[in-house]
Amino acid sequence: MGSAPIAYGGYKRTVGEFPELVQLNMLAEKAPSQQEKQVALIMRAALKNWVEIDAPLRGIFRKSGLFEGDALVVAAQTVYRLAENGTVTALSGSVPGDGRVKIDGGLDGDGNALARIVTGGQLYQTDGVTVTAENFPDSDNAGCTDICYHRQHWLGIQAGTDKVYLQLPGDTTWDPLTYASAESQPDVALAVRSLGDQVWILGAASSEAWALTGNPDDPITPYGGLNFGFGIRSSEAAVSIPGALLWIDNNATVRMTQGGAPEIVSDNGLSEQIRKVPSDELRAWGFTFDQHPVALFTLSTASSWAFDLSTRLWSRFSSAGMNIFAGHLGCDVSGSVYALSAELGASQVFRFDADLLTDDDGEIPIEWTCVIESPEGRRTVPVVEVIGSVGFVPRTGDGSAPVMQMRISRDQGKTFGNWRTEPMPVTGDFAGRVRFRQCGQITPPYGWIMQFRMTDPVVRRVTDVRLP
Repeated sequence: MGSAPIAYGGYKRTVGEFPELVQLNMLAEKAPSQQEKQVALIMRAALKNWVEIDAPLRGIFRKSGLFEGDALVVAAQTVYRLAENGTVTALSGSVPGDGRVKIDGGLDGDGNALARIVTGGQLYQTDGVTVTAENFPDSDNAGCTDICYHRQHWLGIQAGTDKVYLQLPGDTTWDPLTYASAESQPDVALAVRSLGDQVWILGAASSEAWALTGNPDDPITPYGGLNFGFGIRSSEAAVSIPGALLWIDNNATVRMTQGGAPEIVSDNGLSEQIRKVPSDELRAWGFTFDQHPVALFTLSTASSWAFDLSTRLWSRFSSAGMNIFAGHLGCDVSGSVYALSAELGASQVFRFDADLLTDDDGEIPIEWTCVIESPEGRRTVPVVEVIGSVGFVPRTGDGSAPVMQMRISRDQGKTFGNWRTEPMPVTGDFAGRVRFRQCGQITPPYGWIMQFRMTDPVVRRVTDVRLP
């Protein structure tokens, strides 16, 4: 039997009516145990209900070495410390408003943990005990719209301007005379992010890399001519993951830099979907889990797309009853990943758990696609076999009778036949395979697009799809 090409990565493009290639809630990874094709698809980590904070969630932050490993969570107008054991402690003071916030953390002049919180205008700071408002850089300006900690320096954007102010190591106030301005063009700065020894200032229509000089009289300078004529679509549409910075630019394109000129990593279909979403309804965050560095972009309530840096492939993530992934914002430290529920007004904090087979809020559907071209000649297919994880079926309860489904399109994905259902091999039948029999003929000119799906709470891994 031969292999049917699995379409690794997700793709959806309405303009031109291209067939959709689905990779839902699955990541591809290298599988040395597979001799012919050393790639497997595995289910994403599950979301485990971790703690519930009785207020709508606005943002979360956690960084190694700060606040004794606790995360900071802003819910309603209160900031909470969330300990590794799940203990929640409210801090004194408040952060007014109800919109999402941006948080970064580092050290103050005395080497103590300090976090700063931006609401889109006002700047706040906390030492992990008390929350206080802060003048930025003085009391007469429009406020702060983004914050970043970079190598003992703090950087913040003055609202509505191209100015990024610096607070030097040891200082406790912002100097109104210490700032950087976009050089390629004087557009409004929207986001500032740290990447290695670089600071990236992302404006409405420009992107520039800067570097610290070590000279307090001239503390920051452009980095090697890395300035470009594209900006960022939204201040919330940028994310740093280990070794890379990704953002959605003002042309609805996902860009990535690893220290050099940003490259395009989105395809035309994803760009089309981003274009249809209002810029203020985009958001991004990132995590690393089991050696998968992932940048996750959520497009309003339409869809969530995960870019896996280890394979440079896209996958769509979703949760039960939603088009998007329930963990729409989050943070991670050394593979311990927290995520906030995307439900409107939600108060649930999740934790990633790869050993669970369902999200606590429901099942995890997985889907993948195979494409078989047939430009000429007919081919009869008596059976389609799926090779993957089998024989791990619970004897009773949920998942004790798992099934796999398949459907076929013979017209480039415009229409599909009915879903066909076959049982999974039972417990201990590790050599078993899922077989779909009497599948008909592959006919020219379009061949087949096969979609597969599973929802039962069993181990899910796909290594190959075979047919005669």
